[in-house]
Amino acid sequence: MQFAETLSHIEYLQVTDSDSCEIFCGSDQEWFSTERQRLTGCGLSAAANILFYIERKENADCCGKDRVDLLSFMEEAWESVTPEKNGIPSTGLFLEKLEEYAKLHERSFHYSVLDISSQQSEGPSLDTVTKFICHGLRADIPIAFLNLDHGAEDGQTVYVSIYDEGMTKQINLKLWLETTVQGEGFVYFLPKN
Repeated sequence: MQFAETLSHIEYLQVTDSDSCEIFCGSDQEWFSTERQRLTGCGLSAAANILFYIERKENADCCGKDRVDLLSFMEEAWESVTPEKNGIPSTGLFLEKLEEYAKLHERSFHYSVLDISSQQSEGPSLDTVTKFICHGLRADIPIAFLNLDHGAEDGQTVYVSIYDEGMTKQINLKLWLETTVQGEGFVYFLPKN
């Protein structure tokens, strides 16, 4: 089964490299200039995608459509969503970092979080995860997929399209839930009016 829900303006996450004319789907931590940023910037990249989408949705002309525009946005977010030595290894830390960003930029967000246990018997069901993701997409906001391991992402059942490393990838959500060793979670956030 493929998700029928999608963002109203998925193109807001698509940027073009003006040199190569290559189109990227969301950010890629490999774009960062320092090794530390490239090694620990996964969670920050997920946050930057959501923040970039919100900014473009609020003002479609605000951020530009070039890869360097999204990279500038990532670099700016780095100032407050700075990963720890081992990245952003929990939804709790992810939210802490987003609050720092919100304060710095005089923003306020409403957060929705679904933690995934490393022990599937203790974690949410596939139905719960599916409903959480659909709810975020119906709110027209990207969902951060924070995963500490890839699990076994092959097989069949519920497929989710994700933007990772500047590409669109398909993952089998059911199989990931059944095989993830370290778990983590899903997060989305919306601007408060």
